[in-house]
Amino acid sequence: MLAPTDRRMAFSSSNTIEREIESRTRERVERFAREETSPFDLRLSELEMEWDIDRTIQLNAGLLALGGVVLAAAVDRRLAVLPAAAGAMLLQHALRGWCPLVPGLRRLGVRTPREIERERQALKVLRGDYARLANVRDAETLLQAAGR
Repeated sequence: MLAPTDRRMAFSSSNTIEREIESRTRERVERFAREETSPFDLRLSELEMEWDIDRTIQLNAGLLALGGVVLAAAVDRRLAVLPAAAGAMLLQHALRGWCPLVPGLRRLGVRTPREIERERQALKVLRGDYARLANVRDAETLLQAAGR
């Protein structure tokens, strides 16, 4: 069975890890809500640069594939199994939201794009970015305000 795109990690991460990541995000947002002068721009810039789990897995698979090709050509052709493993890992991640790297990366706190975006949007609400849009019903204006 294929997992829904936006919930793939929930199907492949333990509830404990999911709760820990959510708790840390909530604590960061609450800290910003309490402070008089919060560095919203700095944190939003950090969130823009944060690597999500998909990007991290893609990097690891790319390194494994490239390293495997180089090693197969230079050392032993049997090492061509490494690019095949990288491909299988990417395929499994795309279809099921899981690959052997997921549990370890989640334990390290690597978040999904959706988790990062939730924090970003919460900070924008706190900063007041959407206050002027409370009564707007024009889809184009709303999409422009959301930045996408």
